[in-house]
Amino acid sequence: RWHLSFTALERQTPFGLLRFAVDLIRNGEVPFAVEYIERALTINPWEAETAARLTTVAELLLNRGEFVYAKRYLDWAQRVTRNPALILRLTGLAFEIQFIQGGTVRPSMVLRLVKEFGQHDPAFANRLLVAGALYYADRWELADATSLLRYAEEFKDHAAPDCLALAENARQLIEVISGKPEQISRRPDGGNETVATLLVQGRALSYAEHHVAAQEAFARV
Repeated sequence: RWHLSFTALERQTPFGLLRFAVDLIRNGEVPFAVEYIERALTINPWEAETAARLTTVAELLLNRGEFVYAKRYLDWAQRVTRNPALILRLTGLAFEIQFIQGGTVRPSMVLRLVKEFGQHDPAFANRLLVAGALYYADRWELADATSLLRYAEEFKDHAAPDCLALAENARQLIEVISGKPEQISRRPDGGNETVATLLVQGRALSYAEHHVAAQEAFARV
């Protein structure tokens, strides 16, 4: 595809480059992936399908901690698409980058996004609200954390099991910070353990001064 992109400028050529870039990112070859992505955008930067593929690229880069590249391709895709599901996902991923980097995101912005576009991808909407709740709980902004977690209930039927477990851990964290340590379970939900759920559970147990249980949670990370 790389060589064809310089000789046979077919419509599918940039999409093939982006598909290959996805595989490269999954294999940890981010610098090579960026070369393919930039070449694809040089050939066909403004098509709707480009935005959809860039969304996948940006999400994978975000998951690998490549925030600069993820933000670049999120911004690019946002300029191209009018698809409401992609608008939700792209804007939500941009919020998640700010959550991770400790930026400032107003809870009203998250709620406005989800209220307008959440029905187009309810599973993602649920995940974003739970991530936001954890972000505000970490900042001890408990009213904001609670409001997002409460609204996440609207999309509960579409949430993945690990996201439901994370929401429950977030709820426990909020309760502990609020001074209700007796509410927290000391036993893990072994069926839905992920790195994220274990970390949140460990923090909640630490705040509740259940130090042995907290150490057990962190040891499983």
